[in-house]
Amino acid sequence: ERELEVLRLAERRQHHHHQQVCQVQQVQSCDGVSRAEIVACPGGVTAQHSGMHSVKSERSVAVQPLLSDDPSSMLPGAPVFEALRGAKLEFSRHGRTAVRTAGVADGVAFVKPQTLVGAHPRFEFIVEEKGGPMSTMALGVVGSLPTEAMSRFDRARLLPHSIVIGYDLPKIYVNGQEAGKVNHKVWRPVKDIKVGDRIALEVELAAQNLIVTQNGEEKARFCAASCGIDFSQPFWGVVDIAGNVKKVSLIDGNDPEGSLASVQPAEAAVPRLKRPPSEVGSDPQPPMKAIRSAGSSDGPAPEFDGIHGCKISLSPGKTCATRRDGAFDGCTFVRNPGTRRWGVEVTVESMDVKGRSTIAVGLCASVPQGKFDKARDIARSIVLGYDLPKVYRNGKEVGKIPPASFRPLKDLVTGDRLALVVGFGEQLRMVLVHNGVPKFTIDIPDPPFPPDAVAVIDVVSTVKSVRLRPLDREAVTSALSADPAPSRGRPSASRLALADDDSMAGREQQVPQDAQQALGQAANAPAKAAKPQPA
Repeated sequence: ERELEVLRLAERRQHHHHQQVCQVQQVQSCDGVSRAEIVACPGGVTAQHSGMHSVKSERSVAVQPLLSDDPSSMLPGAPVFEALRGAKLEFSRHGRTAVRTAGVADGVAFVKPQTLVGAHPRFEFIVEEKGGPMSTMALGVVGSLPTEAMSRFDRARLLPHSIVIGYDLPKIYVNGQEAGKVNHKVWRPVKDIKVGDRIALEVELAAQNLIVTQNGEEKARFCAASCGIDFSQPFWGVVDIAGNVKKVSLIDGNDPEGSLASVQPAEAAVPRLKRPPSEVGSDPQPPMKAIRSAGSSDGPAPEFDGIHGCKISLSPGKTCATRRDGAFDGCTFVRNPGTRRWGVEVTVESMDVKGRSTIAVGLCASVPQGKFDKARDIARSIVLGYDLPKVYRNGKEVGKIPPASFRPLKDLVTGDRLALVVGFGEQLRMVLVHNGVPKFTIDIPDPPFPPDAVAVIDVVSTVKSVRLRPLDREAVTSALSADPAPSRGRPSASRLALADDDSMAGREQQVPQDAQQALGQAANAPAKAAKPQPA
């Protein structure tokens, strides 16, 4: 302790000496390029800005680095890295700065749990140096520090009891296994992260969400309700300084500029859909009113029913549903709030890229009590989805959704929104909406259930976790009145009208009259002579 006190006193004296003695210092901007040379001396200061012009002043100037080395400048509760680290990392500034000295891996650093407290524990760092190959960093949390040698964990995604988000293309890893993808159109850190950017990870303890932000804007969100980390116990942050990121510095958690408590989910996170070539030059469809964020609905916040598939786990607030394992038994239900025009919307929180099927949504007369592994098997139900997307009524296939218009197996990525909007009138109308754009509409003259039907969401195969979002009345009205988005080359293929229960089994869409004439001409045409086959 005495030696440490002597070192601190020497650093303070040296710091005071730098302010008084004439010296030359280089000021570097956030991109690492030298912008000015400042000569400080007791008689005055001369600044040469990139060799273009000079300015004189009557007083001395002390140039301070971005983060001071003085331990007295650290705020109470300032975040620091653990001593345990990757083989190619070096720490400075009393454990607040980490630098990878060589290679592209072995740069795993852990943030001490003492600062990860409160209802929204978080850590944040500044990227100070970049350069290198086309791969990049990642960040996340771990429930415990590894007990084996760090040489076995050259990447943070290999750590046990961990959730890691990042790399390129960005993915989500849970306990060393890939658990989903991050929409690279929204956030691709290998290209989006610049020197000077502030990257943060925040944990919502109530909903057990992990939120990644860049410069205060949300980039990725993941529900960790069933990942095996107990957030009521101390946990560590983890930063993998890999690829083109070489140096990062932790920011004090008490810094007002570093506060992320007021960060809201960015609407820009929804990928923009390009217009198909068939629409170029024509009048576009009037867009559906943007679906508002959570807290803007006209009624109580929606929640999942307590009855669900045997492999589903619900978050404490019953707003996040996660399938623990397997590919099926993931049905969840949302009850009607008591209106004839309503909807239910979910955000895809995590995905399994190895699956061969995908999510489905629909309506059923009531929450079923029997055993079922898929929503389409429920009696008195209408379900839309799976792959290739189809329409099921009472367990039977009665129509198809044009895959050119919407194929959830390929079109859905982590962070996307999927909604089912229903309206009971002279007939039942169901509208499938993807990221605020109506994709498929179905009209049913004689619905098999009353207006107090229950919505069903089948969390199947590629989709592992979904989170409920409220819909307001204007968004519901806009979806019910809007025409579905035209599919590529099929401007009228996204609407389907079903007959009643007695005459619809096995029936498909009627063939247009011109198509019937073409089929008749083809049937009456003489058959072509078969080509002789060689012996």
